[in-house]
Amino acid sequence: MTKGFGQRKCIHCGVEFYGSVATKFCDIACRLKHHSKANDSDCWVWQKRCYEDGYGQTQWNGKYVRAHRASFQVFVGPIPKGKLVCHKCDNPACLNPDHLLLGTPAENSADMASKGRSLQGERHHKAKLTEAQVKAIRADSRSGKLIGRDYGVSDTMVYMIKTRKSWAHVE
Repeated sequence: MTKGFGQRKCIHCGVEFYGSVATKFCDIACRLKHHSKANDSDCWVWQKRCYEDGYGQTQWNGKYVRAHRASFQVFVGPIPKGKLVCHKCDNPACLNPDHLLLGTPAENSADMASKGRSLQGERHHKAKLTEAQVKAIRADSRSGKLIGRDYGVSDTMVYMIKTRKSWAHVE
């Protein structure tokens, strides 16, 4: 018998299992359930460490992974290549498998935009212009260089705005 290993009792479900002294759970499912808490929306909100963007972080098979992805794999099934695990509830800390679904990056972006959660225009942290300035740039007949100098952007950005390749959401 290896030193530090032996019979343990899962602190979540009470099942006895063989594991190391540091192991408190019989499996990943019990760890995910134990470290999440149901809220009024029936989300299972991750209570441990989260990434800066609010998604839960857990260790699984020796790697740090996003907790909602681990939850999907444990309770639903494998994640196909090229697919994301998206939240129906829009709560990045939620692990409830009933709130998770597979989607492509394009589907996830479209969902985010349709719900007004995308960081486009003024809401983007790197935005240099307001929507009012974008409208003024589009109405301005001067050269892109002169307009760009007045607004602190490049003449390329002025071109992108005028041709609606940038700030396309602004009428």
